[in-house]
Amino acid sequence: MPQFDVISIGAATIDTIVKSKDFKLVKNAEFNTGMAICEMYGSKTELDDFFVSSGGGATNSACSLSHFGLKTNCISAIGNDVFSEFIYDDLTKFGVDTQNLIIKKGEKTAFSVILTAPDGGRTVLVYRGVSKGLNLEQIKNLNIDTTWVYLTNLGLTSKNAFEVIDYLTNKGIKIFWNPGINELNTKDLANFKNIEILSLNIEEAAHLSGIKMDDTKQIIKFLAEKVTAKTILLTLGEKGAFYINKKNVVHCSSLKVKVENTVGAGDAFGSGFLYARIKNQTPEESLKWGIKNSLSVIQKPGAKEGFATNFEGTEKLLTKSL
Repeated sequence: MPQFDVISIGAATIDTIVKSKDFKLVKNAEFNTGMAICEMYGSKTELDDFFVSSGGGATNSACSLSHFGLKTNCISAIGNDVFSEFIYDDLTKFGVDTQNLIIKKGEKTAFSVILTAPDGGRTVLVYRGVSKGLNLEQIKNLNIDTTWVYLTNLGLTSKNAFEVIDYLTNKGIKIFWNPGINELNTKDLANFKNIEILSLNIEEAAHLSGIKMDDTKQIIKFLAEKVTAKTILLTLGEKGAFYINKKNVVHCSSLKVKVENTVGAGDAFGSGFLYARIKNQTPEESLKWGIKNSLSVIQKPGAKEGFATNFEGTEKLLTKSL
């Protein structure tokens, strides 16, 4: 039996979340999402609150899955600065094995500033630091004795990501991949065949397909017909999420909750879904577990403060086969 149930690979960051009622939301078609957070150039803006926590897809997912009782490990690169100690302490608090943390002396740990709008939406300013450039040469020298890998953005190109994916799948490891938008390229569609679960938000799916974000129906058709991953997850925020494969498309609704911050929502959804999958839940129930964990997280500050404590009450989340 493998030593770990899941190893999470990718970024470890420090997230500084700032909130202000004075942040302006401006509609503008020049932005992919059609919306921007804006402030007056050359001025000062009063903050209502701030919160500092560890973040990054690898640490968020590893902590979430460990919280649910799985044996997890985290592969991330960090500097030897005060921020790295913060990340190490958070992983330890959640019971995540830290033997595979890569410490790079004299370099800086990744850092993010997250501008949070009054509606809970956010724009993330990212300094990737040593988390950018995690590659196969670093990973293959580590202990990767695991059943699953939860792979997040490695900060480079699709070529780098698929080198890691191919190496892991050749070892019989199952891959849950939540890529960065920089790792998605239509020329790689055939390479997705080794991915057990591919998780994309609507912006990432629109980028991969070349289809406008508001044409969800055509994006789903593209994912079902062109992407060779065994299972595809498509998240749409408050509009819920889709489970997609060659035979089935299932939608699960979401619920309206008071949003504190959406940082880590995707990681919470993905880790909740994967936990359900490992526990042999149906696609419908797995979607519900992912959404419930995500809803729980977005009602708290930071990405690790609000993991779901149970998966009761999911009957309020409605699923439908399309």
